[in-house]
Amino acid sequence: MPIRRWVTAQGDKQLSRAIATRHGISPFAAHLLVTRGFTQDDAIRQMLDPAGCPLGSPDEFTDMAKATERIRRAIDNYELITIYGDYDVDGITATALLYSCLEGMGARVQYMLPSRDDGGYGLHLPAIDRMAETGTKLIITVDNGITAIDEIKYAYSKDIEVIITDHHKPLDTLPEAEAILNAHVAGNRCSCTDLAGVGVAFKLACALEGDQAEAVKKYADLVALGTVADAVALVGENRTLVALGLEQLRSAHRTGIRQLIIASGADASRLTATDIAFSLAPRINSAGRLGKPDRVVQL
Repeated sequence: MPIRRWVTAQGDKQLSRAIATRHGISPFAAHLLVTRGFTQDDAIRQMLDPAGCPLGSPDEFTDMAKATERIRRAIDNYELITIYGDYDVDGITATALLYSCLEGMGARVQYMLPSRDDGGYGLHLPAIDRMAETGTKLIITVDNGITAIDEIKYAYSKDIEVIITDHHKPLDTLPEAEAILNAHVAGNRCSCTDLAGVGVAFKLACALEGDQAEAVKKYADLVALGTVADAVALVGENRTLVALGLEQLRSAHRTGIRQLIIASGADASRLTATDIAFSLAPRINSAGRLGKPDRVVQL
């Protein structure tokens, strides 16, 4: 067995003392911030009071205007929109969020999730065939699609157009779609490049509804669930979204989530990101492992 040795991070103690005085925190908390690289006042304030920090504009995504224009046209023409998600917590919450948004706007909308046992993650040709059979004219992917080049080309051969919302890294070649919302695609000006899939779906909902503050009230709880469960870095905008979402989760205004919290044994009034990661997320993921992720969307 190899011998391991703990190495204590060394920080600038004088800087730590200055930060502690300036921000009214303990020297030890300031030392932790410094050793983790948080030395600028804006970054420190964001770490200490994330819920009070502003969110970036949805228009930081270059294709956001294209995406919203195509979706509004689909709503006006009563075209069937299918949201194609994923069976993990991030994909499920992104699906529920965008479905709720579009349904509230009067869209003719449905959702479809892949199965672990039948094709696995991502967009598949049989799934596209099923969507074509239902009369789908527009697919919006959430938490997938950025590498589905051949599958999206096949969708267009079926007279179905596609909008991609995803947070995974693209290949050298991008799919040919109506719009691509992905912070890793060159040309975007996103202040947070580490959004989860549900975070990207949230940005689209903000742009569609035209009121980011109202969108936070409606969807921050879902964003927090998916963001924590997907283990993206809880810094910057992710940290703000999770902080805002935890505030909503503690009041649990959604009946399904309230019952999920009760079943988990967590204390709703003191819910933390740890409760999401180890009590709520595993229960949501279990439905996907049993082949029934759509039941969690309904919840």
